Amino acid sequence: MGAFRVVATCLHRSRYVFRLLIFILVVSLCTAVVFYLKVEDRGDYLGRLRGPHHLGHQIGVMEEFVPGLHLKGRPFGPRTYCNYTFRPLDSVDPWDMFSFDPSLSKPSVQLGEKGPYRVVYNIVPGQNASRGAITYCTHATPDFLYHLSELLLHWDGAISVTLFAPGTDAHLAAILVDKLCRCVPQMARVSFHLAFPKDLPPAKGDWMQDPDLKLGDCSPPAKKVLTQRRSQELTYPVNVGRNAARQASKTNFVLVSDIELIPSIGLNEQFAVLLHRLNERRNTLMKIRAASNWTGKGFVYVLPVFEVEPSASVPRDKEQLLQLYQKDRAVFFHRWVCPHCQKFPGLQKWLKRKGKPGFVQPLMVVNREYPFHRWEPVYIGTKNEPLYSEELSWEGQQDKMTQMDQMCLEGYKFVILDRAFLVHSPGIKRKSSPVVSKWRKPHEQRNMKLYISITQNLLKQYKNPNQRCKLQ
Repeated sequence: MGAFRVVATCLHRSRYVFRLLIFILVVSLCTAVVFYLKVEDRGDYLGRLRGPHHLGHQIGVMEEFVPGLHLKGRPFGPRTYCNYTFRPLDSVDPWDMFSFDPSLSKPSVQLGEKGPYRVVYNIVPGQNASRGAITYCTHATPDFLYHLSELLLHWDGAISVTLFAPGTDAHLAAILVDKLCRCVPQMARVSFHLAFPKDLPPAKGDWMQDPDLKLGDCSPPAKKVLTQRRSQELTYPVNVGRNAARQASKTNFVLVSDIELIPSIGLNEQFAVLLHRLNERRNTLMKIRAASNWTGKGFVYVLPVFEVEPSASVPRDKEQLLQLYQKDRAVFFHRWVCPHCQKFPGLQKWLKRKGKPGFVQPLMVVNREYPFHRWEPVYIGTKNEPLYSEELSWEGQQDKMTQMDQMCLEGYKFVILDRAFLVHSPGIKRKSSPVVSKWRKPHEQRNMKLYISITQNLLKQYKNPNQRCKLQ
């Protein structure tokens, strides 16, 4: 009987011990998960535990970034800094920049004659368009034009811009281009091309009567104007703009980017130096019949993308960017909206590598394959890379995915540069409200149907497609 009591007591106590062990295990697992999530959210190579969650309440009270605010109060220059192809020299009417023969309009690059869009190239041809190694190729609607004034503070090379301006939006675009060309000397380096639906060619509007747009000084519009595109809910053919701007560039190397993405200072010259060094290395390797790498067809050069708090200044170099990152005032682009879109391979390695100020070098060479098959890198490439699918709209999102998929299938190598980067205009993006998400839904569904169709046709072109590209 005594033995039985001893056994019973031990079993009773063991239940408590077992429960205690289970409790400790659960607490340990929860602690580990919290630790992982905080460090992962932070992306912090210093391993600090505090993630940028404090940004959430701050963003709601900070003022929205206004592009071109540094021009407020600046008087117009004595002359325009732009050269117009069609506007007479003695003309004072901005609309005259569109006095072109309709026969000069060309079909969009990818869809061609069957497509619904037309492009008129070099409405404003940029001076020194062949200067430097790279042309920054971008796209815009009239209400985003003042972002050029921010971009020109950081970029010293040529810029090629496709303006999407259906109907009377073209007149608004003409007024804003005229203002910028009289206020910013660096606008001489910008080339403009006009894109529009073929059933909505440029038309005069009553924009000159808008008190917010009347010519006074160089200040940006005080409020967002209601464009014809917005009022008629026309979709934005973002890839028509990307393809046209790229095709019109005068340099072999191009950086196809969005107008709100600002490069690190000196990138144009630094890339030219890098390219020279890599070509010398390739020539040496060819002489000794060794395999070359990092240059030639099938290589593109990735610029990591970040975003910063609304109150932060755009960092000019990696040191300034890392200072913001370490203070939780910067995150990689789309961290809170679509982390797999811009979280690039080697993020921690990139953050640790200081590099040499004033120079860019390859950090690592990667493939865009699983688990990074949803990654949409922004890169320096040539005009010969695959085109962007013009059927996809901006509203439907993930509009660069088909180009990325094709590059994966063709075995492209993505060279991540160690000190070069892009920063979005200040403000950290958050997930949209249910109302905005509901508005986007039909566009997303349309883009997805088109994506499936395009990728199915892509797969037919390759006998043994790389399964790690994960197209479906």
